[in-house]
Amino acid sequence: MNEFWASLDVLGKVLFCTALASSTVLVIQIIFMIVGFATGGLGDDIGSAGGDLDGDGVPDGTDGSGEVGLITVKGIVSFFAVGSWTALGMLLGNVHTAVCIVVGVLAGIATLIGVGFLYRALYKLQSNGNIKMTNAIGLVGEVYIPISANGGTGKVNVVVQERLVEADAKTMGDKDLKTGSLVKVVNVVNGVLIVVAADDNVEKEDDK
Repeated sequence: MNEFWASLDVLGKVLFCTALASSTVLVIQIIFMIVGFATGGLGDDIGSAGGDLDGDGVPDGTDGSGEVGLITVKGIVSFFAVGSWTALGMLLGNVHTAVCIVVGVLAGIATLIGVGFLYRALYKLQSNGNIKMTNAIGLVGEVYIPISANGGTGKVNVVVQERLVEADAKTMGDKDLKTGSLVKVVNVVNGVLIVVAADDNVEKEDDK
């Protein structure tokens, strides 16, 4: 080990330390993630530029809309781990320093994006679970992201099968639905909730 360390130049030592440290953190995160799955806990949602450093499971990178961003803590750690090992390996193979750095960065970016897409898929799997969105018909929810009356898509929070679900929604009403407005689900089309303002629905029922 001492001989290996002595054979490295300054860049090689930096890459080795970065690769070793990030790989250690990544392994710890993976272990915590596996434990989280085994115990049924998938962890809390954190902002897209942040995450759960303790690796308590997925998702660790949700943004303000409830979607998982491509940049997560685990993705950043993977970027340094894969990028550093790649660059170090090429450096030890006597590849030009500039090429080592460029290829290492590209490998890290590819890993970062790949991990982001993986967590986005896992988050959608977790969010949807075995919930049948048709069970939301007739339920009252709250608008999270405004829904425009001209066919625009927003988001609503509604409790379905005893679980709080955030789902895409459109309105068949003639007025925009603002954040915080109460709405009633009247239909589900291709996974998108069709809603009307809860007060409008009450008025229509009273008219009958």
